[in-house]
Amino acid sequence: TVILSDLTAVDIIEALQAEVRRVAVAGTLREINLQKSGGLVSFSKYFNALLVDVEAVDLVPVIEEDFTGFLYYDDKGVWPGYVAHIKNGATQAQISNLIAKFENADVAKLYVTDPGSMENFKNGPYKGVAVRYAKFTKPGASLNYGIFGENLVIATSFNTLKAGVAALGL
Repeated sequence: TVILSDLTAVDIIEALQAEVRRVAVAGTLREINLQKSGGLVSFSKYFNALLVDVEAVDLVPVIEEDFTGFLYYDDKGVWPGYVAHIKNGATQAQISNLIAKFENADVAKLYVTDPGSMENFKNGPYKGVAVRYAKFTKPGASLNYGIFGENLVIATSFNTLKAGVAALGL
């Protein structure tokens, strides 16, 4: 459980940085339960705090508020990842609009350490799913996301994406 004293980007990053100090073996995926004042943190408020260009009003009609955060450990670092369920009735236009805003946001705040400079987003398949990704200059850092079944998986490295998808049983 990660307790957030406030729901700001600084508070979230500091809480995750404290959590990554807990050493784990490379290849480990640890689920993190994000809470504030004893309650679960909502996806829309959490992501809006980190990515101010992605407003909560854009997230609420598309993504369920309950989500799963996790940390993936490998030989290059510790990488956050997130799994969120897409709402029934969310339209392709709403999803596309959200993705466009997501790609134009300052996504470096999703990392616990500075990932360096980001390249442009590209397409790449993983397990038959169209995945979007952008590499950073820090070794191992790349922002990856895709819709696997009814879930949006967001990962801060490709290994994190693979581990998150595997944890879903896909």
